[in-house]
Amino acid sequence: MYTLDKGKKILCKATHKKNAVGRIVLFDHLSDSNHYSEKDLEFIFKKFYQDQADEFLNLRIIEEGYKESFYWTEREFFELLGFFDSTILLEMFKKYVFEDRMNFLKAFNMALDAYLEFGKTDPFYPSTEEKLRTLEYLRQRLLLRLESIIYRYKIREIKENSIIVVNRFKKEYFYNMPKYVKGFICRKDENYNLARLYANEYQLTIAISDHAFFEDDMVIIDSLKEEIILNPDEDLIAMYQNQMMSSMKYIIKGPGMSLDPITLFTSTNDLRNIKEIISSEWFSGVCTFKSEFFYGAKGTIPTLEEQTKLYIKLLKTAGDKEVYINIPDFRPDKPVDIMGDEYTDFSTFLRLHPVFTTNVLAIAEASRITNKVVNMVVPMIRLSNEMSSWVDYIRVAFKKSNAQQPLLGMMVETETTLEYFEDFELYDFVVIGLDNLIEEMIDNQNRYSKIIYKDFMFELKNDLRDLHQYYRSYSKRIRHIVSGYCLNNPDILLKLMRLGFKEFSIPVDCMPKAGEVVKFFASTRGTFKGVAAERVIQKQIRDEMEKEKEREKLEEEEKKEEELKLIEERKKKYKID
Repeated sequence: MYTLDKGKKILCKATHKKNAVGRIVLFDHLSDSNHYSEKDLEFIFKKFYQDQADEFLNLRIIEEGYKESFYWTEREFFELLGFFDSTILLEMFKKYVFEDRMNFLKAFNMALDAYLEFGKTDPFYPSTEEKLRTLEYLRQRLLLRLESIIYRYKIREIKENSIIVVNRFKKEYFYNMPKYVKGFICRKDENYNLARLYANEYQLTIAISDHAFFEDDMVIIDSLKEEIILNPDEDLIAMYQNQMMSSMKYIIKGPGMSLDPITLFTSTNDLRNIKEIISSEWFSGVCTFKSEFFYGAKGTIPTLEEQTKLYIKLLKTAGDKEVYINIPDFRPDKPVDIMGDEYTDFSTFLRLHPVFTTNVLAIAEASRITNKVVNMVVPMIRLSNEMSSWVDYIRVAFKKSNAQQPLLGMMVETETTLEYFEDFELYDFVVIGLDNLIEEMIDNQNRYSKIIYKDFMFELKNDLRDLHQYYRSYSKRIRHIVSGYCLNNPDILLKLMRLGFKEFSIPVDCMPKAGEVVKFFASTRGTFKGVAAERVIQKQIRDEMEKEKEREKLEEEEKKEEELKLIEERKKKYKID
């Protein structure tokens, strides 16, 4: 460990207001292959050949969905596949790595360039401009897949909390991410919005810093102060670790009381913390499991086997608790590289049905194997006739798999579904997605904002109240679960409970604040009535908010002091008056 900088603080840019503590693991996809054994290299090559075949299969599925621009014949497609599968190309690639110990990505590029130069006699040579363009697209896709393989091989044996240092953010680093990865430090500030999305959804920190870190350095990322502390002392490490674990400790501890009449769920997009979530007395299950991130982190379409294995583990771990799984919510701001700018809707399904079929069949098979009924959620509904088409398709798929029919519902997360809810056919439940509603309906607000209570009430209160009364009416009685990061705002959560909403999905990191509001609301029912109950709850909320403001004020003052100190140090160093 390099210790000369012990306790040094480095300014950084942070994407998510969550701290992280861990040992530095350096990953450079451009380093040479000298440190790999022959066995390591053989494993990486074997995995690459598998991924190459998978990439071609997925490309075929996507291109088939665009028949109006589909310029290949069946024969031309397999000619391109044959070119990449050439023995000469693969042997050149292996020589550069095994004998010359060249970097994997450089070796692949050199082998492909060389073969393009002298392999024109190959019967599979891409002779047209269209094929050459596709070849270049595949080159970039395979380079990314190769980098992902090398990355996963690098972190496969991590057994302690770690911070991964990478050149630039790539969402593929989140694919099958180990539980011990607590954050990332990116040397370059690129793809900030995408990095923020993944940091937020995976509830970990991504910092931007070009500092030269050393392998095995212990670091703290303080996201609120936007600084990285190098090799801190044990007391400081312990303090930050306790802060990091506060949300998880809170949900493990449980409420210690009945929350009746409130029911809570939480959302997730992977299985890192699924055991803690399911074992917690706070939650009645998972709502929703965001399956699109499994696609996004892989960058392509996960296989049927991959997805089935994932959902079996999810459903088995859930036991008798409920699980709500959403159809992958594809859209440009949550990209799956191979799918371009597609949105999830039924017209996309008709074009790219193998993508959705694989997902639904995997869930159906997992349901059959675990003998557990699942709840299927359809996202981003905008037209009143869309839902019935999805329902028919899902039911046929589950019947084909001999699985128990799922319970079915839609996300209310568009302005259309909120304002014209009476026009949409009802099934078993709805999930109200406040984050997307806020972004669609409130100017200059998003899921990362501290949502202003009065703006929320002005834009959404009346529609939400009417929607609740409609769903709870005797003739309907449709379950409706409210979800979103804005439930971290005590005033908003309290108001929704006072409006009569009883089921909520709250992110794990929001639970320490939201949980106390729910506990107090549940404990005061029957103790205080009407206005008295409202006043008691509002007083506690105000007290908590004042404490929070005071904490933020102190942190801001400390940050300013540190910045001034750093400026003074720089002035002295460079002899600036």
